[in-house]
Amino acid sequence: MEGDKPMLTGEQLEEVGRLARKESTGWEYLVSGAANHVFRITHSAGSFIVKMCKTDIPELFRLEAEGLSTLAQTGTVPVPPVLGYSHKYLLMEDLGREGETAGEEAWYLFGRQFGMLHRVRGEYFGYPHDNYLGIWRQRNTPTEGWVDFFYNHRVACYFHAGRNDEFLRPEDLRGIEGIFRKMGDLVPDLPPALCHGDFWMNNVFRKETGGIVLIDPAIHYGHPEADLAMTKMYTPFPEAFFEGYGASYPLTPGWEERLPLYQFKELLLVIAQFGHGESVRRLREIIARFS
Repeated sequence: MEGDKPMLTGEQLEEVGRLARKESTGWEYLVSGAANHVFRITHSAGSFIVKMCKTDIPELFRLEAEGLSTLAQTGTVPVPPVLGYSHKYLLMEDLGREGETAGEEAWYLFGRQFGMLHRVRGEYFGYPHDNYLGIWRQRNTPTEGWVDFFYNHRVACYFHAGRNDEFLRPEDLRGIEGIFRKMGDLVPDLPPALCHGDFWMNNVFRKETGGIVLIDPAIHYGHPEADLAMTKMYTPFPEAFFEGYGASYPLTPGWEERLPLYQFKELLLVIAQFGHGESVRRLREIIARFS
């Protein structure tokens, strides 16, 4: 480490080169997430991207590579091609530099593509196996009804995760339980749709050369509106995205007002990991609003 900046050692650069079957000549640090560091690796014929695991989760990159492959096979949303993986590294095609913004046409097209993804149907809510949402194991037990699936495998399973016992009160959890007892009357009954699972602005790569690419999936078959939960939660998505989305997958009236109902998972995990006071406040606001 040079200050707080992660570095690749010569040995790691050689390991990555062997995995890519390229002679790596250099590297550039790009960004870090909860579970990994991301670097650009150069070689004689160009470059590629490598994610390096900073946690002890041996299956993390195998499952992420599978998720990207599944999304690619739908022919709906663009994702970075996977070049290889091991328990320590995930290699992907270099998408180039990220632009600060994307134009309305790019967002509209991406919205249409994301709506088409939600038209890919499953036989149940869940997935054939578990995977990961950052450092958190994501339980995907196949379930017939969405309310039961979401409550048991996206919300209640995180009640006591990480720092939640430190920051949440028993009445917070009882409030969430009360909302889920009537959740079936609050949200539309929609069929299981293939979902990205961690869809927010940081997982949408805006290419400097144009176009938008989806990264860092946590795929499963879920409720389409739940997959939109964070599109207005942190950095809001532009209206062109929702116009494009609605052209492919019509939005049910009242969808925007319902988005907070799907945000319990994100808020619980942020509190669990960071003890985030603002997230505690938001969670309590949602409980008060829908109780």
